[in-house]
Amino acid sequence: MTCNDKDAIFDTISLEIAQFNLLLKFVIAATQLDKLSKLNEIVKGPYFCPKSKRDEEFLIANKKGTFKLMLFIYTGMSVGAEIWVLSYVMKRKENINSLVPFYFLRDSTTWSSYILSAFLETHIILCLTFGHISYDMIIGLYYAQSMVQLKILKYNVERLFDEFDIDRENTTSLQGKYIDINNPQLKENFIYYVKKYEEITADKLSVPFLFSMTLTIMYQSQVFLYCYYGSLVEYESQSVCTALYNSNWLSTSPSFRSNVLIAMIRWTVPIETRVAAVVPLSLNTMISVMYLHLTSL
Repeated sequence: MTCNDKDAIFDTISLEIAQFNLLLKFVIAATQLDKLSKLNEIVKGPYFCPKSKRDEEFLIANKKGTFKLMLFIYTGMSVGAEIWVLSYVMKRKENINSLVPFYFLRDSTTWSSYILSAFLETHIILCLTFGHISYDMIIGLYYAQSMVQLKILKYNVERLFDEFDIDRENTTSLQGKYIDINNPQLKENFIYYVKKYEEITADKLSVPFLFSMTLTIMYQSQVFLYCYYGSLVEYESQSVCTALYNSNWLSTSPSFRSNVLIAMIRWTVPIETRVAAVVPLSLNTMISVMYLHLTSL
């Protein structure tokens, strides 16, 4: 191996970047434990707890979906490590003098020692990758929690006024025409959902501080976790206002309708997840990163 071996130099730089990236993530996470604790308090708080069986079904479905995604990623990484070993074998067949850019105590000129050194290198990197994914899944799970809470919010506000329906044909008084006047529980429920939306927004705004510095040096598989859940959060937040509009909100009094309209106006602004308040975390961003990577090859 010489200093002009570009493949070896690229492999070595890739290993160093991966190790530095993981170390930097660990340091940033260790210095932000207070913020993580506050974030966990929000997730465990009353606004994120299920209030009905339907809410529990949403949470269970989200739990199963995130587990399947994690299983798919870990399985893909494990299979990729074995394919990486095979790639070194193919290089050795093409060039008998090829070496693995990995420090090995034994002479790796023989086939057995060469394969062993390739196996050690790829599986050490696999362990580093598992560390990367574990840190990234922390952020992904927070975004998944925000996404499912928006689903629950959307489902509930669309049915907010259904259980308080009244018989307008047999009602003559002005107060009897509006379902919110004689139903204080309706007002409490509406205030609860407004505060819940604010808590979801606070959850979203507290997440990007963790690894915003390291996003620029991540691989595409790691970018996908952020962008995928970021897009889901934005998509669900865009339909919350529509769900409230589709409810029976016109049956409330004019004063209560004004509060509903204020909430609708507030909820027309989607929740956009961004890195350092600049780079949007969406699938479009991931496609742009992949396009930039492919065009630079």
